[in-house]
Amino acid sequence: MPPSSQPVLISYSGAPSFISSPSWSQIQHAFRLQFPLRNIHWKSATRTSLRTIQELDVSLAHIDTVKDEHASQIPGNLLEKPLLNIYFVNCEDSDVEAYKTSLKKEIKDWHATATARKNQEWLIIQVVKPESKAPTGTFFQLKGVLDKLRSDFNSDKRERCVQLTWSNTTAPESPIVWGEIMNKLKDGLLSAFESALIHREDDVKRSESQRLMPGWNFCTFFILKESLATSFRSMNLLSEALLQYDELEASFFQVLREKNLSWFGTLITPSPKDDSCNLLSVSRKAYRELILANTISVFDFRIYLLARQCEILAKMNRLQDACRRSAAFLGAFGRRLKEVQDTLPPYFIESWTYSSALSVVEKCNSWETEHQMDKTQVASLNAGKGELLELARTQLDIVGVRQTHLPLKPPFSSDASNTSPVVQSDELKEISNADFKKALLDKESFYELYIGVTNRSIDMYAKAGRRKFALKLHGSLAALDIHRGRFDTALATYTSLPAHYAPHKWSSLEGLMLSRALDTHDALEKRKDREWMHVLLSFLATYVEHGTDLLLSKEDVTIYIRDLVMELRKSASELDQDLIHTEHPGMNIKVAAAAQLESDKDGSLLNVVILNRLPCDLPVDDISVALSGPDNVRLKFTAPCTSLPPGKTELTLSCSASLPGLYMLDTTDIRLSRVVFTWAHQKNTAKPQRVKEKQHLVRIPKDYQALTVQVSQPKIVVLGKRSSVQLCVKTGRNEIERLTLGLTSPSATFHTKDAVIDESDNDAEVLKTSDEILIMHIPSHKEVSLFVPHSDVIGPTMKVVVNIQYTTTAEPSITRSISVTQTLLVTLPISVNVEDFFRGTRLFSRFTVSTTSHQHVRIASTTLQSEDESPLKIVSCASKGRGVISVTPNQAADFLFYIDSTEPVRQSLQLLVRYRMLREEVQAIIEEAVDTFVALESDASWIQQYGMTGEIVLPEASLGEGLVVESLEQSVKHVKEILANRAKGASAPGTWREMLIPVDVPSMNILASVHMEIPSKTDVYRFYAGQPIAATLSIHSSFRWDTGSLNEDREYKMQYDVEEMVRDWLVSGRKRGDFVAKENETYTVSLTLIALHHGELSLPKVVVWALPVGGPLTMGSLSIPATETYQKHGAEKILVLPRGGRTTFVTDLT
Repeated sequence: MPPSSQPVLISYSGAPSFISSPSWSQIQHAFRLQFPLRNIHWKSATRTSLRTIQELDVSLAHIDTVKDEHASQIPGNLLEKPLLNIYFVNCEDSDVEAYKTSLKKEIKDWHATATARKNQEWLIIQVVKPESKAPTGTFFQLKGVLDKLRSDFNSDKRERCVQLTWSNTTAPESPIVWGEIMNKLKDGLLSAFESALIHREDDVKRSESQRLMPGWNFCTFFILKESLATSFRSMNLLSEALLQYDELEASFFQVLREKNLSWFGTLITPSPKDDSCNLLSVSRKAYRELILANTISVFDFRIYLLARQCEILAKMNRLQDACRRSAAFLGAFGRRLKEVQDTLPPYFIESWTYSSALSVVEKCNSWETEHQMDKTQVASLNAGKGELLELARTQLDIVGVRQTHLPLKPPFSSDASNTSPVVQSDELKEISNADFKKALLDKESFYELYIGVTNRSIDMYAKAGRRKFALKLHGSLAALDIHRGRFDTALATYTSLPAHYAPHKWSSLEGLMLSRALDTHDALEKRKDREWMHVLLSFLATYVEHGTDLLLSKEDVTIYIRDLVMELRKSASELDQDLIHTEHPGMNIKVAAAAQLESDKDGSLLNVVILNRLPCDLPVDDISVALSGPDNVRLKFTAPCTSLPPGKTELTLSCSASLPGLYMLDTTDIRLSRVVFTWAHQKNTAKPQRVKEKQHLVRIPKDYQALTVQVSQPKIVVLGKRSSVQLCVKTGRNEIERLTLGLTSPSATFHTKDAVIDESDNDAEVLKTSDEILIMHIPSHKEVSLFVPHSDVIGPTMKVVVNIQYTTTAEPSITRSISVTQTLLVTLPISVNVEDFFRGTRLFSRFTVSTTSHQHVRIASTTLQSEDESPLKIVSCASKGRGVISVTPNQAADFLFYIDSTEPVRQSLQLLVRYRMLREEVQAIIEEAVDTFVALESDASWIQQYGMTGEIVLPEASLGEGLVVESLEQSVKHVKEILANRAKGASAPGTWREMLIPVDVPSMNILASVHMEIPSKTDVYRFYAGQPIAATLSIHSSFRWDTGSLNEDREYKMQYDVEEMVRDWLVSGRKRGDFVAKENETYTVSLTLIALHHGELSLPKVVVWALPVGGPLTMGSLSIPATETYQKHGAEKILVLPRGGRTTFVTDLT
């Protein structure tokens, strides 16, 4: 039998004196250090791709030790003979004479011998010292020994003569010394191998082409083609070697299909220990001799071919493929042997499969230590080992059932007709596997072996990440525990396994384990606790998906499921707390898209359809549906129920609260005693979904007769006082026995103890605590208003949550609860700025009202009033016909008042603003026509037209998509006509809000009235540019608006300054100066003005200010009195004419 791998053989020769010298020993040692050769690139003429030989073993031998035998009749490895012959010439390059006289003849003799050998290359290496290395001279330089060698022996273009520079100090592994030689070595080896390979492949093709001719022998063809495989393997071309064996296997299958097995012996001739042999051993039998003798059995031939393939796969670090091929071979050939089972010893096939599978695992373990593998390869290899071990365990299942060690039922056997007799010990003499034989005869030994092999397979599957296969084997161990009477261990296993199956959607295996867990639980007669109920509910879920396939062993499935359900109800009633089970597929609740209102009381009804997928009635207690709306509002619909028959059941659920709106389906529940089946319908938005599913929406209509609560700001707001909110409770049809109000807000604290009821509702019985407000005995169709103060709010809005619980006289046992959440705008919708102007005895105040948001505000009136009786005269400067004013974000409104007083004003005033939002006004108009509210925020196009004409064009989008029915369309059309035909200027319905703003009258120490007077400004006197104009500047002082002092004889030192108008006027005179201001006195000074250009010119302005004063009020420090200057001539202009004159121009006419 040829060796598995043979190194490439290289022969060497040289002068006997040189070969026996110490120098040769050094060179030979250094030469061997260059092996194995690495990174050899082979481009074959018969192959398209480039092959790279990573590493190639090389063996050196003297040419005298290589026997030149005649060609053998048995094809062998192409590397059995040298591929390269090397001759070492020890001669200095300049010693040409020595070369000619002695060396040349020796080299010629060697060269004749080397070239006479087929498919071999040769190489001559000249050994020289470093100082005598052949120089790279000019063309006319004398030739050295190397040149002579090349001219004498290089007969073709290939260079086969190379020089080795060597001395005793040369580094053995120097790449400079050996680099060129190694390249020539690689080229020679590849050339020789290519030549030999072409000849051998031609022989193989010739033999294969003669396959249909008489006398052709498959075994001879096999040996010929296998020589290619061994040659490729020796050259470390493993993929090419494996390809040859794969092609041989394909050729064998072709012969097998042709049923021409005359070159083989029988299918199998069992020899001793065949049933326990190492499957991948190529040395156990003389396989090649049997092939050459045409006596090998198909059994041995297939084993030998598989062993060779796996051997190469292991060399290629593809151990997982070796495992996979071995498992496939054992399964396929095992079935082939079943056909001749009667001619084989009992259990021979099972013993051979079992032993072979384990031997492959052990062989792969030994190979694994020789290679480095990544995580993926290791996982794949472990999976292959697990499959082999499971195959071995399957053989134990077969023999265990036949020997009655295992029951004849799943998972050990699926063939109920297998009734083979038990094999006795005397019939097992030919079984050579001692452990297997012992397990056949002894039950405990069998169980020990069975558990050991199964655990090994589980371990391999777990390491490979194949949880499903590992868990399946765990289930078989639990079945074994049941067979052996170890019910507690089996129950623990069956109970734990479904949790591992569920995440991977292995429902069939999960259901099988759960069914066996229930059966084991009954066999132990254990208490049916919460754990048992979880197992049962999980089993019912898998039963719904897979049906009766899980209960093939049960005679009447319906009765079996019914009994389980009744046991569930009985056990659930004994629980101390609820058992929540989510998303059970056994039931399903379909909810209608719209609810209906109760006819004579508050509440709504919701229709549902319940689907029971179980084959029996399901006893239940009640059904409930929870809806979620905005601001965490939840509604719960419930209905009592006793039983759900298989299939669909229609029910109507009720809810005592009536909160209109669009709600999302949140949860649906079915209660069975203490077991609650719940389904969540809210989609998790945090997890991405491939298919977007729509949320199920339920619409609840508005009940206009139900109790309602509205939260708003008070109609009257007084700035400077504690803020409050207004609650309006409308009882509707309900006669309230007891009503409880609770207010909460995340941004404020409500003081319910200080709540005030509206004056018109004093007959209501109200009890107030720190947490809630209790109102008793409210008649139907009654409206109760409360004002609840609260703390200051940071931010523009405040979220208010009102929780209401009430009972009616008609149903005192039912407490209805509703929750209303509303966001209030705590900032006022308008802002007011004031600007004051002092004019003698009058104070003019201009109030600018602007909106603080994007909303439009309607102003009905503004009134400035005194808090108490006062002689003040307050007059509005607005025209009497001024109507309602609209304030927009882009346009504010101004309101002017003047105050006339003969004495200083010290009391505060109040500005009363009556206003309402434009949205509220339009809502009141629409509510006047219809009883429903139409949302107008979706389209703002109606605002401008309403502000200009008073007409409202109702937006189409505000009707709500999908809400219009035929009768509603007619009603809406009628409402639109009413709104469109509304007369311009018609008073709008609705109430006005009031805002009281405290106004402090400003104080001014000194009021200076400045007047620059021109003596005559009539047409008789004309003013010209550049003409001096006499003017009188008078400054009148008044202390009327000084509320800080009552001393009328006080005086102030003042300064004035006439404005410089250098572009218009030239001012002459006392432009700046000091004077003393006294009550109702006038200071006068004369000035001269000169206009700098013609046109209408404004008179210069005058600035007046007071100098710092001290006194007891300032505690000795200086202060500047407040002064306001009023320019009486501020609006006057003077017409200045251009000055006339004559101008002479002299021109030169030449």
